[in-house]
Parts: sequence; C-alpha cells; structure tokens
Amino acid sequence: MKKTVADTSALISLAYSGLLEMVCETTEIHIPAPVKVELDEIANYSDKLAKMAKDCLVLIHQKKIRIDDKSTSAKASKYVNSKIDLGEAACFELAMEQNISVMLIDDIPAATALYGMAMSKKITIKLSASALVELKNQKKITTVELRKGLEAMIQNREWGKSAMGSAIRKYFE
Repeated sequence: MKKTVADTSALISLAYSGLLEMVCETTEIHIPAPVKVELDEIANYSDKLAKMAKDCLVLIHQKKIRIDDKSTSAKASKYVNSKIDLGEAACFELAMEQNISVMLIDDIPAATALYGMAMSKKITIKLSASALVELKNQKKITTVELRKGLEAMIQNREWGKSAMGSAIRKYFE
C-alpha cells in the first residue's frame, strides 16, 4: 500500500468526493498533529464543511488515517510563511522524516511555495483528485464514479471557475 501525507484541504476535498474511505483502503494516509488540530477546529462548526471534518476525524479514530503524534511543529515552523500554514509545513516535514514520497495538497499557493523544496527531497506534490484517479486506475471505481467524485469536489469546494476546478477537470479528458 502506497504511503501518502495529506493536508487538511486535501482530506476535506476527498471527504466531499464521497470516496475518502475507499482511498484509505488503497492508500496509507498519514497526517501530522497540526492537521488533526485543524480538523478539530473545523468540526466545531455546524455547516457542511464541519461535517466533512467530522467524517475525517472518524477515519482518524478508526486508524484508517494515521496521525503522527510526534511534534513536527517546531521543525516545520521554519517553512511557515504567507503562503504555507503550519499544517502544510508539518505535512512537508512529516514526508521528509518518514520518507513518504507523495503529498496531497489542494492549496495551490502552498503547493507552489513548497514545490522546489519538495522536488529536492524527491517528494511529489499532487492534488487530492489524483487519489481518485488512482482508484480508477486500480479499477476500484468506474469512469462515471470518478467523474461524479471529482464533480462533487469541485461543486462543494466552489472551485467551478477557478484554477483548481480547471486543473481537476483535466482528469475528465
């Protein structure tokens, strides 16, 4: 099973797709403690985003998403800037520490800011949508299910006319 580090935005997007649990069955997802903290904070609200965060927390509780309790925050803080928050920085630090070669990040400015450093450490940054494409490639879902999951992500994240929506729609072609 391939190991992947995912940040909060990627987990939420996958939850919106309705396929996060299936992704967890084919991919060993790791998160640093700051991502769990972000999910806990989001879950305190009573909107649809909070529901998605709660769905992620259930998978963490069930150990389908692995949380790294080690403190990567201190080491990760050196990467925090106007484009990279602590959760994303801690994901990068976790990927380096655990030799995990894939990071799922749906925040384009953060992904862009981390790109050069990630490449130098042989870490590939991907959109969460790539995890759904992988399900299709493994014949776990059909093309129709892939399109439905990707569209659910685009609609619920309100990415319709954004660069993110355009990037994800490339998987439809």
